[in-house]
Amino acid sequence: MTLMSRLVNDPRLAPQTHKGHATRAAILSAARTLYAFEGPTAVTMSRICRRAKMQRPAVYRYFPDARAVLAEVEEAAIRKIGALTVDRRYEPGPRRLKRFVSDMCHRCFSERETARLITMLWRERQEVRHLLDGPIRADLRAMGRESANLDAKVMAATMIGVMDAMLLREIGLGDLDAAVTRFLRLVAKL
Repeated sequence: MTLMSRLVNDPRLAPQTHKGHATRAAILSAARTLYAFEGPTAVTMSRICRRAKMQRPAVYRYFPDARAVLAEVEEAAIRKIGALTVDRRYEPGPRRLKRFVSDMCHRCFSERETARLITMLWRERQEVRHLLDGPIRADLRAMGRESANLDAKVMAATMIGVMDAMLLREIGLGDLDAAVTRFLRLVAKL
């Protein structure tokens, strides 16, 4: 167990009341917004305090420093990505692949902060890249694709590109289903 995970999981820093949980959630929300829109270097204790409209002692009651807040924001985003990638409703194959790509794009269109976090973390952390290309690889293998490893990486990168285009408002909600369909047709031709 790393020092950071011990600090984040320190029971003395855990909220004990409903108000404490709400305060902790407000701190994490402020940090998530800062991270999503300005990057990890923007997550400082003073900026978190300002964004959450709290005094420093209130924030330090729940987190020892900005690194601990940042670590929790990143871990929560990674857990969310992991939850999106696990779909047990379908067997691996084309149907599940279509559902996964469509769900990821629709979720990211409706949750812009999540989309920003996913695209940023995809660029910075290998485990996020594996979370995204893992299910794609399994579906491609189930479809009998010889080059499933490379194709999965290309598809994950392309999906991140689609998310970036949504964030830049180059792809609107009305175009999203058509974009997903075209994306999957292109993949079928690989």
